Amino acid sequence: KRVQGRLMLASSATDVSGVNEPDSPGDSLGFYFTSIGNTRRRSADASIIASLTNAAWLTLGGHAEEQREVAFTQGRSSFGPSNSSFRGARRSRAAYTQLLLSGSDAGSATVGARYDDNEKFGGFATYRIAASIRVAPGSRLRAAAGTAFREPQFYENFTTTFTVGNPELMHDRVGFKI
Repeated sequence: KRVQGRLMLASSATDVSGVNEPDSPGDSLGFYFTSIGNTRRRSADASIIASLTNAAWLTLGGHAEEQREVAFTQGRSSFGPSNSSFRGARRSRAAYTQLLLSGSDAGSATVGARYDDNEKFGGFATYRIAASIRVAPGSRLRAAAGTAFREPQFYENFTTTFTVGNPELMHDRVGFKI
Protein backbone atom coordinates (compact mmCIF):
# COMPACT_ATOMS: atom_id res chain seq x y z
CA LYS A 1 0.00 0.00 0.00
CA ARG A 2 1.26 3.46 -0.84
CA VAL A 3 -0.98 5.40 1.60
CA GLN A 4 -2.57 4.19 4.82
CA GLY A 5 -4.92 6.09 7.15
CA ARG A 6 -5.52 5.41 10.84
CA LEU A 7 -8.01 6.71 13.33
CA MET A 8 -7.70 5.77 16.99
CA LEU A 9 -10.29 6.76 19.58
CA ALA A 10 -9.77 6.23 23.31
CA SER A 11 -11.86 6.79 26.40
CA SER A 12 -11.09 5.99 30.01
CA ALA A 13 -13.10 6.57 33.13
CA THR A 14 -12.23 6.13 36.77
CA ASP A 15 -14.83 6.34 39.50
CA VAL A 16 -13.58 6.41 43.08
CA SER A 17 -15.26 6.61 46.43
CA GLY A 18 -14.16 6.35 50.00
CA VAL A 19 -15.78 6.21 53.40
CA ASN A 20 -14.15 6.59 56.80
CA GLU A 21 -16.83 6.06 59.42
CA PRO A 22 -16.32 5.15 63.09
CA ASP A 23 -15.14 1.53 63.34
CA SER A 24 -16.51 1.00 66.85
CA PRO A 25 -17.96 2.97 69.78
CA GLY A 26 -14.38 3.43 71.04
CA ASP A 27 -13.15 4.99 67.77
CA SER A 28 -11.60 8.28 68.86
CA LEU A 29 -10.21 9.49 65.53
CA GLY A 30 -12.65 12.39 65.49
CA PHE A 31 -12.51 12.87 61.71
CA TYR A 32 -14.89 11.04 59.39
CA PHE A 33 -15.68 11.54 55.73
CA THR A 34 -17.43 10.28 52.62
CA SER A 35 -16.00 11.14 49.21
CA ILE A 36 -16.87 10.41 45.59
CA GLY A 37 -15.16 11.41 42.38
CA ASN A 38 -14.66 10.57 38.75
CA THR A 39 -12.06 11.24 36.12
CA ARG A 40 -12.69 11.06 32.38
CA ARG A 41 -10.12 11.18 29.59
CA ARG A 42 -11.06 11.06 25.91
CA SER A 43 -8.78 11.33 22.91
CA ALA A 44 -8.70 11.00 19.13
CA ASP A 45 -5.64 10.45 16.97
CA ALA A 46 -5.70 10.50 13.17
CA SER A 47 -2.69 9.84 10.96
CA ILE A 48 -1.72 9.18 7.38
CA ILE A 49 1.33 7.07 6.55
CA ALA A 50 2.61 7.43 2.99
CA SER A 51 5.26 5.33 1.31
CA LEU A 52 7.48 7.84 -0.49
CA THR A 53 9.82 5.13 -1.84
CA ASN A 54 10.44 1.50 -0.97
CA ALA A 55 12.74 2.73 1.81
CA ALA A 56 11.02 5.90 3.07
CA TRP A 57 7.73 6.40 4.92
CA LEU A 58 6.24 9.71 5.97
CA THR A 59 3.69 9.99 8.77
CA LEU A 60 1.49 13.06 9.31
CA GLY A 61 -1.01 13.19 12.14
CA GLY A 62 -3.09 15.08 14.64
CA HIS A 63 -4.18 14.40 18.21
CA ALA A 64 -6.89 15.89 20.46
CA GLU A 65 -7.53 15.13 24.12
CA GLU A 66 -9.87 16.28 26.87
CA GLN A 67 -9.54 15.53 30.59
CA ARG A 68 -12.24 16.14 33.21
CA GLU A 69 -12.32 15.48 36.94
CA VAL A 70 -15.08 15.98 39.50
CA ALA A 71 -14.81 15.22 43.24
CA PHE A 72 -16.96 15.87 46.30
CA THR A 73 -16.18 15.20 49.96
CA GLN A 74 -18.40 15.59 53.00
CA GLY A 75 -16.68 15.39 56.37
CA ARG A 76 -17.35 15.81 60.04
CA SER A 77 -15.01 16.26 62.95
CA SER A 78 -14.80 17.87 66.37
CA PHE A 79 -14.44 21.16 64.48
CA GLY A 80 -17.83 20.71 62.79
CA PRO A 81 -19.04 19.60 59.36
CA SER A 82 -17.15 20.39 56.16
CA ASN A 83 -17.88 20.05 52.47
CA SER A 84 -15.52 20.47 49.55
CA SER A 85 -15.85 19.98 45.84
CA PHE A 86 -13.55 20.12 42.85
CA ARG A 87 -14.30 20.41 39.16
CA GLY A 88 -11.58 20.78 36.54
CA ALA A 89 -11.10 20.32 32.81
CA ARG A 90 -8.40 20.92 30.21
CA ARG A 91 -7.89 20.27 26.53
CA SER A 92 -4.88 19.82 24.29
CA ARG A 93 -4.32 19.52 20.55
CA ALA A 94 -1.23 18.34 18.68
CA ALA A 95 0.19 17.87 15.19
CA TYR A 96 3.08 15.56 14.41
CA THR A 97 5.23 14.20 11.61
CA GLN A 98 7.83 11.46 11.27
CA LEU A 99 10.13 10.30 8.49
CA LEU A 100 11.42 6.71 8.59
CA LEU A 101 14.30 5.74 6.32
CA SER A 102 15.16 2.06 6.02
CA GLY A 103 17.79 1.11 3.45
CA SER A 104 17.73 -2.60 4.26
CA ASP A 105 18.20 -4.92 7.20
CA ALA A 106 21.55 -3.18 7.72
CA GLY A 107 20.06 -0.05 9.26
CA SER A 108 17.34 2.54 9.62
CA ALA A 109 16.93 6.14 10.74
CA THR A 110 13.95 8.09 12.06
CA VAL A 111 13.38 11.79 12.59
CA GLY A 112 10.15 13.18 14.04
CA ALA A 113 8.64 16.35 15.45
CA ARG A 114 5.49 17.22 17.35
CA TYR A 115 3.80 20.47 18.34
CA ASP A 116 1.34 20.45 21.25
CA ASP A 117 -1.01 23.26 22.21
CA ASN A 118 -2.32 22.81 25.76
CA GLU A 119 -4.96 25.30 26.95
CA LYS A 120 -3.31 25.53 30.39
CA PHE A 121 0.40 25.36 29.53
CA GLY A 122 0.56 26.83 26.03
CA GLY A 123 2.41 25.52 22.99
CA PHE A 124 5.58 23.49 22.92
CA ALA A 125 7.58 21.56 20.35
CA THR A 126 9.34 18.22 20.83
CA TYR A 127 11.49 16.12 18.54
CA ARG A 128 13.15 12.72 18.27
CA ILE A 129 15.95 11.33 16.13
CA ALA A 130 16.96 7.68 16.16
CA ALA A 131 19.17 5.26 14.27
CA SER A 132 19.74 1.53 14.22
CA ILE A 133 22.53 -0.35 12.47
CA ARG A 134 23.42 -4.02 12.27
CA VAL A 135 26.95 -4.47 13.63
CA ALA A 136 27.05 -8.27 13.37
CA PRO A 137 24.55 -11.02 12.56
CA GLY A 138 21.94 -10.96 15.34
CA SER A 139 23.33 -7.73 16.90
CA ARG A 140 22.21 -4.14 16.48
CA LEU A 141 23.45 -0.83 17.78
CA ARG A 142 20.62 1.61 18.54
CA ALA A 143 20.73 5.26 19.57
CA ALA A 144 18.04 7.89 20.06
CA ALA A 145 17.84 11.46 21.30
CA GLY A 146 14.84 13.67 21.80
CA THR A 147 12.75 15.89 23.99
CA ALA A 148 9.51 15.29 25.86
CA PHE A 149 6.73 17.08 27.71
CA ARG A 150 4.75 15.99 30.78
CA GLU A 151 1.85 18.01 32.07
CA PRO A 152 1.10 17.90 35.81
CA GLN A 153 -1.77 15.66 36.87
CA PHE A 154 -4.88 17.36 38.24
CA TYR A 155 -4.00 16.66 41.88
CA GLU A 156 -0.59 18.32 41.32
CA ASN A 157 -2.24 21.53 40.05
CA PHE A 158 -5.45 21.76 42.02
CA THR A 159 -6.24 21.64 45.73
CA THR A 160 -8.80 19.02 46.67
CA THR A 161 -9.86 17.60 50.02
CA PHE A 162 -6.73 15.54 50.63
CA THR A 163 -4.18 17.24 48.39
CA VAL A 164 -2.65 20.68 48.23
CA GLY A 165 -2.04 21.49 44.59
CA ASN A 166 0.06 24.24 43.11
CA PRO A 167 -1.87 26.13 40.40
CA GLU A 168 1.40 27.76 39.29
CA LEU A 169 3.08 24.37 38.69
CA MET A 170 4.10 24.14 35.06
CA HIS A 171 4.95 21.27 32.74
CA ASP A 172 8.25 19.38 32.67
CA ARG A 173 10.42 19.58 29.60
CA VAL A 174 12.96 16.84 29.20
CA GLY A 175 15.62 16.68 26.52
CA PHE A 176 18.42 14.59 25.14
CA LYS A 177 17.54 11.21 26.59
CA ILE A 178 19.71 8.41 25.26
